[in-house]
Order: sequence, then C-alpha cells, then structure tokens
Amino acid sequence: MHLSTIIRKNFSSLFISSISRLVANSLLFIIVGRFYGTATFGSFTSSYTMSLLFTYLADFGFDILMTSEIAKNRENIDQIIARFLPIKILFASLAVILFLTTSFFIPANTTTKIIMFIFSANILLNTLLNMVFAIFKGFERFDYEAKIWFSTNMLLLIFITALSSYRMNIYFVAASIIFCRLLGLGLAFYQLKPYVSKRAVKLNFEFYKILSDLKFVSLFGLDLIFGALYLQIDTVLIMSLKGEEQAGIYQSVFRLAMMVFIFPDLITNTIFPTVVRLYHQGSEAWKRLSEVALRFLYFASLPVSFILFVHADEILKLIYGEKEFFKDINHLYYSVLILKITTATFIIRFCAAPLAMVLTVKGKQNIRTAIVFVAAVLNISFNFYFIPIYGARGAIVISCLTNLFTFVAYLLSSNGVKWLLKKKIIIPFVFLILFILINPYLNSIVSLSIQASLLLVYVLYGFYYLFSYEEKKLLLE
Repeated sequence: MHLSTIIRKNFSSLFISSISRLVANSLLFIIVGRFYGTATFGSFTSSYTMSLLFTYLADFGFDILMTSEIAKNRENIDQIIARFLPIKILFASLAVILFLTTSFFIPANTTTKIIMFIFSANILLNTLLNMVFAIFKGFERFDYEAKIWFSTNMLLLIFITALSSYRMNIYFVAASIIFCRLLGLGLAFYQLKPYVSKRAVKLNFEFYKILSDLKFVSLFGLDLIFGALYLQIDTVLIMSLKGEEQAGIYQSVFRLAMMVFIFPDLITNTIFPTVVRLYHQGSEAWKRLSEVALRFLYFASLPVSFILFVHADEILKLIYGEKEFFKDINHLYYSVLILKITTATFIIRFCAAPLAMVLTVKGKQNIRTAIVFVAAVLNISFNFYFIPIYGARGAIVISCLTNLFTFVAYLLSSNGVKWLLKKKIIIPFVFLILFILINPYLNSIVSLSIQASLLLVYVLYGFYYLFSYEEKKLLLE
C-alpha cells in the first residue's frame, strides 16, 4: 500500500476516534460547568484529572513501546503480549491502590472524594483499553479504535443528555463514564480476538523478567509521567492550595485547551508507526515526513491561537454561560485572562509534539525523559510558590513558561532548529502579533473585516508558499 494511502487511512480513523472523544468530553464538561456550578465543576474535573495522572502511572510508557515492537515484528504478537500484559496488570493495580490512598489524604471536600472513588475504576479500564489500542496501532489498524470510541462516546452522549435533563446527581455523571469505558473494553477484546485466539499466549509473572522489562521501558514511563505532571499537576495543586472553586476557574480554560491539544497528538500518533518503520528501514523519508508534520502543526496553531486570544470573552460565555458558571464577574475576568495567556502555549505545544516524536524515533528517549523531568520539577516547585499568592493566574503563567522550556529543549536536542528558523515561517507570526497589538484600537466591524481578510491571506500563503508541491500533495491526500 502507498505511503500516503496508509497515512490517509490512519489519519481518518484517528480523526474519527479523536473527534468522538473530543465531542463527548467537551459536552460532558460543558454540561457539568453550566448546570452544576464552579465548585462542583472544580471537584469533577480535578478528580478526573487525578485519575488520568494515575492512568499514566499504570501505562508507564508500555503502550508506545508495544506499538513500536509490534510495528517492527508483527509475527511475534503472542510473545509481545505475554511480555507486557503481566506488567500492565501489576502497574494498573498499583495505580488504583495509590489513587484510592491519595483520595483519603488529599485536602478536598466530600464531593471530590466520592467522585475520586468512582473514577478509580476508570484507571483500570483505561489502562486495558490503551493496551489493546496499542496493539491495533502496531498493525496500523486505527479503524478498530475509531469504531470503539465512536460507538461508546455516542452512547455516553445519550447518557449525558438524559442525566442533564433530569438534573441527576453528579455521581451518576461519573458512573456513566465508567459504564461506557467497560463497554468499550468488551468491544476491544472482541476485535482483538482474531489476532490472538490461535496463538499460544502464556502469561508468566516471573519477577526477574518483569524487572528486566521494567528497566527497558522505564524511560518511556518516566517521560509519560513527568510529561503529564508538568501539564496537569497544576489543577491538583490549585484544588489543594486554593480550593475547588479556583480549580473550576482554571479548568474552564484547561478543558478548552485540551480540545485544542488533541490536534497535534492526532497528527503525531497517526504518523508515528510509519515514521518508526521508515527509520528502521533506513529510508530518509522519515525526516521529510517529520518536518512536514512540524510545519503543518505550526501553520495550524497560529490562527487557532489568534482566534481564541481575540475572542476569549465571547467563547467562554458561549461555552459555559453567564447564569451559573460566570455569575461572579471575577470568575469571567480571570478565565478570560487565563485563556489569553494559554494561547501562547497552543503554538508551543503544536510545535513541540513532532520534535518529541523525533527524539523517540531516533532512540533518544533518555534525553526526552530528562527534559520532561526537569520541566515537571520546575513546574511543581514554582507552583508551590505562585499558586498560594496568585491562584490560577500564577499557575497558567508557570505552565506557559514550562512548556516554552520543554519546546526549546526538544528543538535543540532533535536538531530541529533548521526546520523552523526560516523566513517564510516567521513572516505570518509577525503579522498576527502586529494585528493583536492594534486590535484593541479598532471598532468591531473593522476588526472582523481585517480578521477575515488576514485568515484568507494566511491560508493562501500557507498553501502556495509554505509547502512544496510534493508536500501539498501529501497533505491533500
């Protein structure tokens, strides 16, 4: 199958999978924010965030390693599963125990603690789901994941609609997520059956082998955990140091940011198995594919950040409403300020994603892990100082600076400077910055007219000047 055909098929499947998750999660958090208020929203999102952090501990980088191993040697699927499944079960059990222990000691209200207890099941279910999806990705069967996420997320939307109509307790909203994850796991195992039913998969809990594999995968795991910490630990710190209401204000923007962050993950996850295969085959095409991904994500990040910065007030009011969530005008003011600062992070993370992927592909996982470790330590250290003084505002500034540090470190470590420091790449960035500076002095009609014109010129500029003919053909395919 042609390279572009494989990438197009994988992208389409991952797009469906990601969009279904994005829509379901977005509507879920919007409903909680609009109908349950800032404090309950803070409890719900903080608990959900903590369950995700412990899910990263349970995964510990095994999924990306499994995808790589299967992509390189699909014939040995039985040995690969037998090698990793015992470790996954062990780490998932450990993560659930630690999560439940944390729920007893963390300074949170009763609502938060009960939701955390419900979400403990989410850790185990997500861990097993991610493992099965990693196997599918190794075979470049992204369509299986897409079908499962689409069906279960559509069901989740039905539950959300029913629960919101009757104003059911927030605990039922949390339980509906668990039920849909359980259903998705059953569907995933059913799809996996043809790949393993005729193979002699034996689970051997041999301690010395687990230690050996753990040592081998530790860099992937530490990278995943520290990467999650510097991105999401601020929510937990805000809740612990300033309370659920401040966490709710911060999460109102962070949930919107997560909708945007899914796009670079979508691109890099789509091309990752292909880039790994090309790299191990000795083909130089992996470099070209990685550079095109970086330029495309940079090109996409600018208008997204521009629109969210200029229209932050209108977007937040539209999503969460003013009656319940923003009934306190200070909540709206702080959320708008946080969103405007976050737009800088969008550009940084869009460009950082393919650079991080390149480090993994080239076998420099130790460097990538060291970078995110330093980023996590800096983030946590500064947040312990700034959150008690500035609350959510301090946290978002630290988050932006931490992401900038990570991007610069990735850029230098992957030798990607030459991919970005080009005149045709810098020009559109300068024009958008200039417009943001003069926009407050323009009336609304003039501003909207200039925005529409700029976006049209930007798209034409990117299509005709930023990419070569072969690159445009690849993107269009």
